[in-house]
Amino acid sequence: MGKIQQIIYILKLWPSAIGKVGLWVTLQWTFGRVQNTLHIPAPRFLNVWPRFLEHPVKLRARTCDPAIFQESMIEDEYFPLKCLQLATILDLGANIGLSSAWFLSRFPDAAVFAVEADADNYAICCENLAGYGSRARVLHGSAWYKRANLTLHRHVQCPAANSVQETETDVAGEMHVQGWD
Repeated sequence: MGKIQQIIYILKLWPSAIGKVGLWVTLQWTFGRVQNTLHIPAPRFLNVWPRFLEHPVKLRARTCDPAIFQESMIEDEYFPLKCLQLATILDLGANIGLSSAWFLSRFPDAAVFAVEADADNYAICCENLAGYGSRARVLHGSAWYKRANLTLHRHVQCPAANSVQETETDVAGEMHVQGWD
């Protein structure tokens, strides 16, 4: 999709976005998406507070965070889960905690365990979930089929696309995380 088509698509989402997250948050989200699409230098972070979240969340403007915000908050990808009654939720690959924040806000009696391998994502996830207190536990590591040392392969533009693999030896410059079964 070309840059103009991406911007047109973003603008087509405006009525839905305004209805779900409010005008100010929609403007901030649009700014982040357009900034990323057109490679416009601007503030590094966006602090947004959709009306249905209990606490605001922090997005990195020059990453795929605004696109993930769009999926989880504007396009409401978790909508089918609203009618469930959940006590414990595992968010494996939590990124910056947007899904966890959604779950914690929608299920006020639930506890969320957010697991994130990337140290930068983990730090922002901790910030985004701090307001939920003991209901939110953020773990630095990765889910794996057994306990193992893993190597994190980072994707610079979209930290949500990071991946891990099992490692036998330490290689200088690689990031390692604990894998839990």
